[in-house]
Amino acid sequence: MRYYGIIALFVMALVTFAFPRVSQATFYSWQDAQGNTHFTDDLTRVPPSQRERVEVQDLPEYPVNVAPAAPPPSDAPTQDPSEPVDNYKECQKKVTEEKEKWTLQLEQDEDRLVELNKVIHRATSARRKNEFQRERVAVKDRIDKSQQVLLETLPPMEHECETLRYWQGEE
Repeated sequence: MRYYGIIALFVMALVTFAFPRVSQATFYSWQDAQGNTHFTDDLTRVPPSQRERVEVQDLPEYPVNVAPAAPPPSDAPTQDPSEPVDNYKECQKKVTEEKEKWTLQLEQDEDRLVELNKVIHRATSARRKNEFQRERVAVKDRIDKSQQVLLETLPPMEHECETLRYWQGEE
């Protein structure tokens, strides 16, 4: 009986220290009648009249006990902080290139998915059918990733370009 207690203690210690803890934060934002945007991490602090229009923003989960990212290598080119990091046209060009790249990838993957659906139904051997199904899963994952980038990642980049244009006074 005593050994079971020691084993249980060992397993609990192993689980506790082997897996990193994960923290996640949820924030709520809303606009008042004057157009001011407010943020809070407690839904009870949102006025009851604004709770129907509140936007929920979940920050991604990050392991708490991981080492910080390494600093950039010392041979990386340094930029004078007095110079603007990027101008509006370069920013827009970068966003446009990314949008075109992900849109093309999405179109190609959607076409391949249609082909795979046809081929899977015509496959005669179980082995070939399984290969096509595995490829279909990979293609669906790429489609999801492309859609996520197009809908969630690129709009904030576009907004950043617009902010840059505003602060640099470009038109």
